[in-house]
Amino acid sequence: MANGITPQKAEDFITRRWLIMMSRASLIALEKRVMDMVRVLYMNPSKCFSRKNGKNYTKSEAVIMLDNKLEQLGVNYQRQYDLLKGVLASDKKKYDKMKSSDLTDRDVFEILVSKGIECLFQ
Repeated sequence: MANGITPQKAEDFITRRWLIMMSRASLIALEKRVMDMVRVLYMNPSKCFSRKNGKNYTKSEAVIMLDNKLEQLGVNYQRQYDLLKGVLASDKKKYDKMKSSDLTDRDVFEILVSKGIECLFQ
């Protein structure tokens, strides 16, 4: 949703920033859940993967496979986190250039609530 907003007004910047920050929070929550799952998987890695004939891999083979899958997941997670961080930094620079001092905290709150509800129900 955030990428669908081309910020040209202060309201657009605020809405986009809110959506990106929500995305980042979701990504962090996902990381926590994945790490909980990883702990469980490492308790018995040989049961995580099975061959086409139904037999399980040995523990050492399963650990290697699990390590490879988690490395790929970690790279993708870091790429997504860096992307969100970069977009927030870029938008902040653009917003600071056009910063409007006529927005009060109440106006910002009303924008977030109205735009947030609007985005959720589209």
